[in-house]
Amino acid sequence: MPVQVCQRCKHFNPEYAAYCYFDGVVLQAQQNAAVLRLPSDFTFPSGRRCKTFDELAQGCQEEWAAARDLLMRGTFAHFFTNCNRVDLVRAANDAKAQANPDIGLTTFLTALPGTRTATPKLDLNPRRILLGKVVGGDTKTVPLTITNQGQGMLQGTLTISEGQDWLSLGPKPGLHEIEISTAREQSVKLTITTKGQAAGQSYGARLTVVTNGGVVEVPLRMDLVAQAYAKAPFQGVRSQREMAEKMRSAPKAAVPVLESGDVQRWFELNGWLYPMRGTPIKGVAGVQQFFESMGVSKPPVVQLSKKEIRVTCKYKETARAQVALQTAAKKWVYANLSSDSPWLKLAQAQVSGPQHAAIALEIDTNLWTLGPSGEGTVSVVANGGQKLTLKVVVEVPGAPPATQRSKPPPPPTPAPAARTAPTMPTAAQAPASPVMPLTAGSVKFIPALATTLLVCLALRVLLIPIVDCWGRSSVVAAAAEKLDLAPGRDSPSVGLGGWLHLPWFKILGGADEKFSAKVFDPNNASEVGMSEFRHYFVSYFIRWFVLWTGWIGAIVGAVLVLKRGGGTLDIPWGVIAGTFAGFAGSVTLAACFLLAELLPHALWQFTMGAQGGFGFLLLWSLLALFCWLLIGTGLGVVLPWIGPLRRLLIDPFQALIATLLRSVGMKGLGDYWAPV
Repeated sequence: MPVQVCQRCKHFNPEYAAYCYFDGVVLQAQQNAAVLRLPSDFTFPSGRRCKTFDELAQGCQEEWAAARDLLMRGTFAHFFTNCNRVDLVRAANDAKAQANPDIGLTTFLTALPGTRTATPKLDLNPRRILLGKVVGGDTKTVPLTITNQGQGMLQGTLTISEGQDWLSLGPKPGLHEIEISTAREQSVKLTITTKGQAAGQSYGARLTVVTNGGVVEVPLRMDLVAQAYAKAPFQGVRSQREMAEKMRSAPKAAVPVLESGDVQRWFELNGWLYPMRGTPIKGVAGVQQFFESMGVSKPPVVQLSKKEIRVTCKYKETARAQVALQTAAKKWVYANLSSDSPWLKLAQAQVSGPQHAAIALEIDTNLWTLGPSGEGTVSVVANGGQKLTLKVVVEVPGAPPATQRSKPPPPPTPAPAARTAPTMPTAAQAPASPVMPLTAGSVKFIPALATTLLVCLALRVLLIPIVDCWGRSSVVAAAAEKLDLAPGRDSPSVGLGGWLHLPWFKILGGADEKFSAKVFDPNNASEVGMSEFRHYFVSYFIRWFVLWTGWIGAIVGAVLVLKRGGGTLDIPWGVIAGTFAGFAGSVTLAACFLLAELLPHALWQFTMGAQGGFGFLLLWSLLALFCWLLIGTGLGVVLPWIGPLRRLLIDPFQALIATLLRSVGMKGLGDYWAPV
């Protein structure tokens, strides 16, 4: 009896059989699989009618959601039960048991006989993403379309290559992988975020789609260009190097731009690392700092004038010291400063200057807890990140013993008692005074007093010829002759001897020459001209002013000692300052020689008529204070201008004085006067 052999299970079937009794496979010898008819028509909820197995598979593919619901409700199993297809009933029940209904439907379609196999096929659009030039800070979105060109459910994953944080598979950053599950088509939005990415570079990435319908890789490329700087005078700049070169050509214009933070924000906008770490330096030094950070300028080698300083300060008082940060190169130096001790204070947290910068320190012993002596450090971070350390050693006479730090509770076993000083007071243990008085027997007082007298005398003698040359001029001499005045100690024509006696004798005794307002009347019988007695008056006043200012400086020095607890060397410092102020006052008032004709006549009469007694002293004092005000204002304008020339103007003078003092055995005074 003829039979048919199933190609799948190898079982024998009758010759007239259309399907294998055991697995339901179409027996090719009997029928064309393309036109295999269903035992009865199958109708979808939409009204779609299927007569063949191929039409049923096509209907499930096109109406996937409805077919999935029919499978899960058991409709397919019930239909094939009525058709007496036990194999397809078993396939429908197995597919229904799947956890994922889409996978179950795909498995069921695979079991259907016919020419349409449930095999998905992947297609992706676009296959290549070329973004071209993208401006830094912008955000772009690229749509991706995943299509299933086959049958069944296309399933898999879409993944972005590692390390590409600027790409995201969605509106929110950080999503680098999503699942793909579609019977027809699925859309995905790829988001490109350039914020934080360094401009001026090319970026590449790769998208990989792995599914049961195939694998596709999509290359992506982007050229990120910088946003141009928008503010004057550097508008249009598009690179870090270009910005540094533009600033080098206009450093003064770069100062406000750097201090405002606009350049730093521009760097961050373009994803560049701002090169200036820490606190930016103010002023022109900040531009130098930017140049060095960008590599446009090589940082100069800097050093401290002293690596260690020693200071003596009384307890509960304040002392000051100063060192210099300097370089041999003709460049600006700058530094950020910090102290490790509360009693060691810094006048400024930042310093800068051309070739050198002064670092001013203040030792406040009101916060002192280290006993008679201690030390602290100042950390200096200078050009190019160079790190320097300044050691400050302080001696505090009269300070109480060091404050002990809190200790953990003692163990149960008591520790042996530490040795202590005898409890009975002795002469050597007399309590120290918190403020040590300045005594005549002090080691520093006698040299300071001697230096004060010598320097004061020398400088006063040097000032004598300056005014005498004018006091003996023809105009002043003619006035003295017409007035028939005998030279006194303060007369403009007295000569050198009148300058060498102490000024308080003169102050107590009043002026030697007595005048009256009538004497200086241009209409008097002596026929003294207005110009003559005005010149006489000006030279007279200048001599007085020079005498007074030197000794006022001595008082200023003594006040400094009492006020800030400094060393007795502040007295000669005060004398020098006062005497030079007197010299400056003399030169300033000498201009009256040229302007004498412009002074009001009433001023001359009032001044000369009040020479005797207390009124004379008060008047001259007021005039001296007025001149001091003029000098102070002038110095306030001039000193900042000559500050960068300190090494040329002040240091040589200090070095000369230090050398002279050391040569006569006063090493302590010489060290004090030596340049910082």
